[in-house]
Amino acid sequence: MIISIPQLRICMRILDSQWDDIPTLQTDEPLEQRLVNAFLGLVGDGRLRPTGEGYEFDPEFLEKLRPVAKADTVWTIQEQDKILAFLYEDRDHMTILSPAPGHRDRCRLSVVYGTDPEQLLREATARSRMPETVRLCPKGPADRHDMDKMALFFDTGARTEDPT
Repeated sequence: MIISIPQLRICMRILDSQWDDIPTLQTDEPLEQRLVNAFLGLVGDGRLRPTGEGYEFDPEFLEKLRPVAKADTVWTIQEQDKILAFLYEDRDHMTILSPAPGHRDRCRLSVVYGTDPEQLLREATARSRMPETVRLCPKGPADRHDMDKMALFFDTGARTEDPT
């Protein structure tokens, strides 16, 4: 599933998460407008459904999001100083956030079962042009990544902004 980073940030706020792993890309369009469009996109895609008292998540979508908001363990796969993927470990599965190829402000949300971070590291290493620099790193709940490490999620040199 491909989701925009503003949509993902809205979802994390709804889930009352302090998630801030990926910043929002700065563009010419005002951030407020992009957030409104992101919310309307979630509703239009059926990921958020109106109820009599507000909105609720589609249950299947919520199941994919929950580990990102409340993961037991979070890992990053890094190549040199670039983050290739975030791994959110939760009981019997892993939720992976990685850049969506060809999309500047979107990421791929994948759920895999029956694997572990080391297996995903081996797969990333096999695809890398510089396999000797690929590593698996634990991410603590209070760790904030230097925004320069987000270059792979965006074009190099892209500016980011805080949507709060």
